[in-house]
Amino acid sequence: MERLPWKRAIICGALVTAAFGSGRLSSAVPPPGFRVTQDGVRTFTDAQGQLVPSPAISIVGIESFSPAGATSARLGSGFVVAVDGEAAWIVTAGHVVTDGAAAVYLPGDRVPHLADAIAPDAGADLALLHVPRLPGVAPVRLSGVPSSAWAAEVDCVRWPSWTYQAYPIALHPGAFVNFTGATGTVQTAGLGVLPGCSGGPLTVYPYGAGNGPVAVGVVVEASLEPMGVSFVTADRVEGLLRNAEQSLASAAGGGLSP
Repeated sequence: MERLPWKRAIICGALVTAAFGSGRLSSAVPPPGFRVTQDGVRTFTDAQGQLVPSPAISIVGIESFSPAGATSARLGSGFVVAVDGEAAWIVTAGHVVTDGAAAVYLPGDRVPHLADAIAPDAGADLALLHVPRLPGVAPVRLSGVPSSAWAAEVDCVRWPSWTYQAYPIALHPGAFVNFTGATGTVQTAGLGVLPGCSGGPLTVYPYGAGNGPVAVGVVVEASLEPMGVSFVTADRVEGLLRNAEQSLASAAGGGLSP
């Protein structure tokens, strides 16, 4: 192969660097993988190798139980989709909270925050919890699947210590498939069954400066054949939230701000 003169090589290198820095070629840059942070959380790096933190502050663990409170029935995850002062709406998978009462746990905290209302979605495996006091959280930004998505992850808060965990997924063309009504599936070769992750967000990383991670849906199942993660889409979450806010406003004369 013919070697470039050194001056010409420097000029070419500068042009390539400028193009990448401007974002014009960023869609052609493959994701470099993920890092492991000091607390053991796996997360992605961007095209420049910089750590992209997950929105763990908005993700919670959920424990559902019978109204009598005798025995824990189900354990799962959820995430904040709206706040009003210290109150918050939490979305999760419907099958996590089918027994009528639920408590929410912040990552690394074993203090239960009881929900005072549960709003299920009759047409999808989805439910909203209203927690009257859950300070220090911020809502996750909901979105459809970005066309520039290059990576995703399933975010969970796992029992018994209610610790945060992320399961990265390197996306490929056609990874998001089988959209049917309110549900979709993202194919992955790296994830199997994810206990405790039902109800957590499917977080997607889009290309471009200023494009932070977004939640495109609520995880409802991890399947082995074909291997993938099924989720209820974000637009379904937004519709359920609007209905729940209107019902709460009618009952209490107030509402929540997403």
